Amino acid sequence: MEIIGHQKIINLLDRAIAKDAVSHAYLFSGPESVGKFTVALDFAERLIGNIDSISSDLISIKPEIEENKGVIKKLDIKIEAIRNLLHKLSLTSVGGRYKVVIIDDADRLNRTAQNALLKTLEEPNAKVVLILVCQDERKLLPTIISRCQKMRFGLVKEAEIEKIVP
Repeated sequence: MEIIGHQKIINLLDRAIAKDAVSHAYLFSGPESVGKFTVALDFAERLIGNIDSISSDLISIKPEIEENKGVIKKLDIKIEAIRNLLHKLSLTSVGGRYKVVIIDDADRLNRTAQNALLKTLEEPNAKVVLILVCQDERKLLPTIISRCQKMRFGLVKEAEIEKIVP
């Protein structure tokens, strides 16, 4: 997977894998559409292997989308999604590998869902990695933020983009 920019973050994640020092939770925050989710998928693939096939070791949660008269709106992520996640995390991973959870638009988790997620963050399983992807970390509970390793994404420099897209 070719990723434009964010080399410092990618290098940090690579070093964590190489040193077997992968954190149980990461918070990828920054502007919309800068590659946070793409980097999260790439990191997940490095942890669990090929994710092109359907894998129960990669769990992705996104807000549902509602369309009304041509206006598209992202809905909050509710506690039911977190309860479903907790059930999936109780199952054994394939071959003892990591289970990776990517929560896209984590800042859309409602308060009840955030509180339900806290238990997993406070008592992590050894081979579970949670990646929360968000634009506005201020919408997350401070206790969630404090339990994550923070990775701040910025805009990719024009020169880096021009190397790939002339």
